[in-house]
Amino acid sequence: MEGASGTSSQVKDIAKAMRRMILLAGLMALAGLQSCAEREDALQSELNLVGVWTDTFDEVADVAIGSQTLFVAANERAGVLSFSRASEAAPFPAGGAPGIDSLYAPGDVAYISTHLLADRFLFLKLSTNLLVMDAQNAAAPRYLRTFFASGVNEVATVVEDGMAYLYYSDRSDGLSLHAFPLDTAGLAPEDPARWFMQGDNPTTDFVDTFLDYENDGNDIKVDGDLVFLADGRYGLKIFQHQGPRMPMQLEEIASLRLPGDALRLSVADGLAAVALGSEGLAVVDVSDPSRPYLRSVLKPGGTTLDVELKGGHAYLANSSKGVLVADLADPALPSPRWQYAHGYARRIHLDGGRVYVADQTEGLVILEDPLGM
Repeated sequence: MEGASGTSSQVKDIAKAMRRMILLAGLMALAGLQSCAEREDALQSELNLVGVWTDTFDEVADVAIGSQTLFVAANERAGVLSFSRASEAAPFPAGGAPGIDSLYAPGDVAYISTHLLADRFLFLKLSTNLLVMDAQNAAAPRYLRTFFASGVNEVATVVEDGMAYLYYSDRSDGLSLHAFPLDTAGLAPEDPARWFMQGDNPTTDFVDTFLDYENDGNDIKVDGDLVFLADGRYGLKIFQHQGPRMPMQLEEIASLRLPGDALRLSVADGLAAVALGSEGLAVVDVSDPSRPYLRSVLKPGGTTLDVELKGGHAYLANSSKGVLVADLADPALPSPRWQYAHGYARRIHLDGGRVYVADQTEGLVILEDPLGM
């Protein structure tokens, strides 16, 4: 009987243990469902819309942000439009330069972008040309000259000691650096000294080119003495100045192939976020720029066309999936947080607690930045 009693006790203990395991599993499953629900809620958190401007005739390609004015590059019928930042809740063009196409037709909206330097010079990158405009009168930006007649992709600027340094990537000419005085007082727009410092053509003292690398360059960012290039099928390239900016002596210190074509990039706090088009977003550790390594790839659907980093988050212009904000607190595991699931987002810019979106179907979209100022 003792054996039978012991066996019965063991059976009861096993049954209790199994019930505890089943209960624990149920609680874990419930917690998992709640966690999944929280993640789903976080993913579906809608970014707050501040304002939108839509014109069915003008696909918006890019936005340049000034202290008081937004400069919006639309298709060749509209050229550059200017919007007051004081009227963001109901944006409407306050002026612009609608006759750009009479100079050089921009062509495909995918090849248009803008860059504003010191609220004064507006660079308009078209399919094959880079134009510079005087933007001091925001209501009527004035064409000054064609800066370069080549296959310019993107530009970046640095201002030091009264000089403006214009970096630009070009699929045929490589990486180039152009220097000109930021203060052009007393120099007429047609005066070569305004742009080239001396003579009618650029000199080696004020323009330089570097082509010693596999060149499929798209986007370019400058951080101190480092130059980061989203180099298309060749991935991410990192260059370093060997000495002063001019004359330009660059050394390629790293190259990292990525699982897709590197289209656009943003660099901050030891991370590089690279838009890979249909392959999503690559998060790269560049804390040691000579040894970058891939931390993760986020595939949120759609086509990732642009990215900006801020406060440990990546803001994505994600084509038909709209705008997505991902938390990069753990760069190895990006976590989608907020989205604006409308339109067809092409370019994205952050400034002053706002997210400015160039949207191919909705036009100029202004969203509230969930991270604030």
